[in-house]
Amino acid sequence: MLLRHRAILRLWLVLLLAVPASAGALQNIAAVLPSIICLLLCDELPDDSTAPALQNRGGTTTLAVNQAAAPINFTNNGGGILSDCTVSPPLPAGLSVSVSANGATCRISGTPTETVAAASYTITATNASGSDQATIMIEVLAGFPVSGRALFERVPTRTGPTQLDYDAIVAMPIRRATVQLLDSNGAVIDTTQSDDNGDYAFSVNPNQAVRVRVLAELLSETGPQQYEVVVVDNTDADSLYSLTEGSATLASARAVRDLTAGSGWDLSADAYTMPRASAPFALLDSVYEAMQDFMQVDANIDFPFLQINWSVNNRTTFGDESIGEIGTSFYSADNIFILGAADSDTDEFDDHVVIHEWGHYFEDNTSRSDSIGGPHGADDRLDMRVAFGEGFGNALSGIITDDPLYIDTAGPGQAFGFPLDVDNNSVTNPGWYNESSVQAILYDLYDSEDDGPDTVSLGLAPLYQILIDEQKNTPVFTSIFSFISALKADNAGQASAINQLVNDQSINGTNIDEQGSAETNSAGVANVLPIYTPLTVDGAAVNVCTIANFNNGGDINKLSNTRYLTFTTPSLNEYTVTATRTSSNYGVTDPDIFVFEKGVLRILSISPDANTESATAALNAGPHVMGMQEFNVVGQSGSNTTACFDVTVSTAP
Repeated sequence: MLLRHRAILRLWLVLLLAVPASAGALQNIAAVLPSIICLLLCDELPDDSTAPALQNRGGTTTLAVNQAAAPINFTNNGGGILSDCTVSPPLPAGLSVSVSANGATCRISGTPTETVAAASYTITATNASGSDQATIMIEVLAGFPVSGRALFERVPTRTGPTQLDYDAIVAMPIRRATVQLLDSNGAVIDTTQSDDNGDYAFSVNPNQAVRVRVLAELLSETGPQQYEVVVVDNTDADSLYSLTEGSATLASARAVRDLTAGSGWDLSADAYTMPRASAPFALLDSVYEAMQDFMQVDANIDFPFLQINWSVNNRTTFGDESIGEIGTSFYSADNIFILGAADSDTDEFDDHVVIHEWGHYFEDNTSRSDSIGGPHGADDRLDMRVAFGEGFGNALSGIITDDPLYIDTAGPGQAFGFPLDVDNNSVTNPGWYNESSVQAILYDLYDSEDDGPDTVSLGLAPLYQILIDEQKNTPVFTSIFSFISALKADNAGQASAINQLVNDQSINGTNIDEQGSAETNSAGVANVLPIYTPLTVDGAAVNVCTIANFNNGGDINKLSNTRYLTFTTPSLNEYTVTATRTSSNYGVTDPDIFVFEKGVLRILSISPDANTESATAALNAGPHVMGMQEFNVVGQSGSNTTACFDVTVSTAP
């Protein structure tokens, strides 16, 4: 066939050259000569002796509005020299189909002018011997989609031995974080939020150089359930952590850009040798998990601003927090500080530790905590306010993770630490003053498994309701007494099971009230009971004694370092509160007075005056609670450490 075509073409060339060289003839020859030469020299020629055989275009062809489309050609495995190409249904506005320049196939070209959802189009190619069809999926978008998934590497904890398990690192989604699209100069073009799978998506102008940045930030500013959480480097001017693509690259159709924040751990070196990029996102994820659990039981809950301070420089030295001397992981005034010094103590992957500290933030902002903080341990006999706060934090970590095993790793290679079972009902020194008793009670109230004295399974919602209502508004100090008495009142059908659980911790649950007035557990020493001593305005002085029996040296947050007193003011007026030493077996004392009205500090009197303290202030009508603390108990310990005081409250003259 090829030889026959070339013979014919040669004959036509001879005839054309024999035509008299008139101007018109020369123009005609010039017009057709290139095609004739191509046909003579080309190895492949369109052939109309067979029908076309078009191939379908796989996948979806993505185009952008007002951006010229690169020509879309269809592979033709059949005959060429097409006479026509048609399409059904009509192509998106601005696009057309035509026979290609060499007549061999069909081609789509043009500039789309409006967005069109993905749709199938049928192309029909026709020549002298027949026709054939092929399909193509086309979508026209306002811009090219740039999407991907943001992940972080979590290093799980383990026991036997207690350590971080670097052999079991798992990539997890960065959930609900702020994701930014940057141009080549680093300017923010667009902002979105990753979903619960870590997925994000943008629409980008075609051929624009962009890169993606994920911020260590949770932000919801509209509607119900608002929150803002950031993770910053407290040793670098509180700079916000982020995960960013290395350089800006051109956007193209359906570009997928996945980002993973690595742990920084090198298994072969058995050490951190790379940036610990995943740490801020692990912290963010633990907090998000805690918020999620509460958002599921309250559709309208809001969480005030929270800043999490983490750095590889955060170490167990107390001092300047701006250089990492934070001492321990702790919460204070809408800030959580987390240890990060490798081979010493790192807490970013100890999710129970992180959630424990978040629990203090929750109490401070959504519920209420009267805890005075300070050092504490599993067997300590604590100020009851501290016992409840720390026990709540431990229990909450088990509730949020649905894992009662609290693990805190530390040491060289993060290969040491300790486990703590918050579901353990066998407590040393059980009682209302022990955080281990509190955590066991609270976790058992929540969990669905019955064990030992635990036959109650309330879930989170009833506990949450007490925390944001009765516990928040109690006229006395927050403690296991105020919590359990309210819980029983709200869940009368479970009262017997709750009593059993509380009684098992050597706390009188059967006759409990918010003041613990029926309590008989004195920890085996004097000057502990009654828990609250009533005062009468303008009445006689009452004598209370502080002790340091359970101090570890340098403490002021142990059992009966502070004595609690209650009084009711008859009207809005100025009142004077006074504490005067009556006896002490260790020398000079320095009493301090704190008066609260439903958790709000009304009187703070902490002068250095020896052996006496007095203050006058306006108080509303109603119940008030006083904490009378002996400051010089700091540094005291042992049974021979008692100081007694006469306390009065009177109407100011």
